[in-house]
Amino acid sequence: MAQPIPPISPALRFDAQWRVLPGASHGLGQPTMLGQAHARSVVPARLAELDVHMAQFIPEAPPPLSSPDDNAAVLVERALFWAAAVQRQCKVPVFHAGCCWPACDVADGDMQFEVAVSHVAPAATQAALDWVVLAMCSHLGHGEPASDALPGIRSAWEQLTTALKRHAVPGVNMFRFLAAAHALDIPARRLVGDVYCFGTGRASRWLESSYTDRTSVIGTRIARDKARTAMVLRQAGLPVADHARVGSPAQAVDVARQLGYPVVVKPADLDQGLGVAADLGDDAAVEAAFIAAAGHSRHILVEKHFSGRDYRLTVLHGRVIKTIERQAGGVTGDGLRSVSELVQLAGETGPMVRRTLDRGHAPLCLDQEALDVLSEQGLAPDSVPSAQHRVRLRRRANVSAGGTPTLVVGPIHPDNLRLAERAAAALQLDLAGIDLIAPDIARSWLDTGAIVCEVNGQPQIGSSTSPGIYQEILRELLPGARRMRLALVVGNIGSASDEMVQMAHARGCVLGRSSVDGVWQGSERLTPRPSHSFASAQILLASREVDAAVVIMPLAQILMFGLPFDRCDLVVLAEPATDSAWREMDPAVLWRSVLPPLAGSILLAAGTGRLQPPVAGRPGHVVGVVDTAEVARAIVDCLMP
Repeated sequence: MAQPIPPISPALRFDAQWRVLPGASHGLGQPTMLGQAHARSVVPARLAELDVHMAQFIPEAPPPLSSPDDNAAVLVERALFWAAAVQRQCKVPVFHAGCCWPACDVADGDMQFEVAVSHVAPAATQAALDWVVLAMCSHLGHGEPASDALPGIRSAWEQLTTALKRHAVPGVNMFRFLAAAHALDIPARRLVGDVYCFGTGRASRWLESSYTDRTSVIGTRIARDKARTAMVLRQAGLPVADHARVGSPAQAVDVARQLGYPVVVKPADLDQGLGVAADLGDDAAVEAAFIAAAGHSRHILVEKHFSGRDYRLTVLHGRVIKTIERQAGGVTGDGLRSVSELVQLAGETGPMVRRTLDRGHAPLCLDQEALDVLSEQGLAPDSVPSAQHRVRLRRRANVSAGGTPTLVVGPIHPDNLRLAERAAAALQLDLAGIDLIAPDIARSWLDTGAIVCEVNGQPQIGSSTSPGIYQEILRELLPGARRMRLALVVGNIGSASDEMVQMAHARGCVLGRSSVDGVWQGSERLTPRPSHSFASAQILLASREVDAAVVIMPLAQILMFGLPFDRCDLVVLAEPATDSAWREMDPAVLWRSVLPPLAGSILLAAGTGRLQPPVAGRPGHVVGVVDTAEVARAIVDCLMP
């Protein structure tokens, strides 16, 4: 029974109340929560020990210790980093760790900090922070090894990971696309459901898993039915196996006898190898396979088995970008451990742990299929295979079923590349996974024979064998500018808004603008007066028909909602007539909000001199002062050079 965790040391705590913004703030690039933290300084050696302690749960390494004289801030930063990392570990796409800065007051030896932290779902960020503080303070309060606290921390960890699953991105592909977009500095936002928009403006693209906004609907519908897929491939002269639909175990046996053993039994309308049984050699195996497949689908095929090696070729825009060979799930003996022990050991390795986390179940286990395959090899769970002896536990090679993928780095015959590319083209798919059975990928299928056993219109791309593949796909989907150029105007520029549109039109560009008064796309007004300028900006930034955008927001609404973007090319300060928050504000508050996402210049309109930004020595930030009458031209010159 787990021992109760002793009272938490006051080394670190966050206030319970957070202000949740729908927009980004303090340069985090994602919706932001603002709050306060209290921390006591600890010596650098204790922080290094803390890193080791936390690595038991979060393998992602924190940034190096800076070892300042008073490192209470480092403690807060560590907590923010781990709270974001644990969310990513559970496929909650929080990619910005957060930041903190000292507050004015210090009490009872505690340092007080203002904190900004990213969120996808506030409840997920709050839960992650609660667990991180629990784990950190339990360690700091007791010192190494604090073993009495570990069971309670592990129990809380299991509760946390279960809670975070409710906020996770479904599937495997989308989270990896979002991580790749973050690495490539491509803005991404959720549209609806599992559909995300990558980039802004005309160049933006939509993705749902590996469906793109240009994927053929007809082609994907055909690809979901293996029988219809085979008909289309045959018409294109591509090799497919003979098969027939069956409706009962007896009919499955009859078809198997007509085709000749061995055969494959599989659902016609499912992917990832679900319900597939291959290399079946007798009537009893076919009957059992039909019953198992019928548990997943009403549409069952019996197909002639083709002996060969299992390959997956990923095709993007008519070109093979990745080829893997898949080996059926199993374990390799060491002469010491039983099959059961080897399976347990395999499940604890990095790749299998990641697949279990991604899919919500262990892909390799001693289920009925594994027991049947073992029996066919004359083995049982307690058998001890000799060293280097490969023991199969699956009849299919799908990675989702525990198969082992290996990137093909040797020669691939051009005929085989063209075979995959032709298969994708036959179904008019821009991104597809082509499953090919062939004796040797290095030899032409025209000489050795081969079959296309499946075409996947929504393929799992996979990153274990090719970590950069998702970035490669995004680079090809968004080959040029990935963002529209963007200016933030703080305040009000009056008639300059109309002047900007005319100037942009003269240069052959469509300029969008948003403000508290509405949204315009060139000279066309898109909406009536919205509830606030943040809502206006969201509408404008969703447009795919503008070349550049000007977002006009009062300072008070920036502080209330945050910013509707993660990056801008220009910040303009224009003296407003009635914004009392402007006149009373601390300049540091303004610049902490708008400077971090700025990638370009700052323009100060007449009358804003007291708000000079603290940008001395910061690369890329050029400060200029412009007369009010010249604001429109200065903005257009920046956005449309």
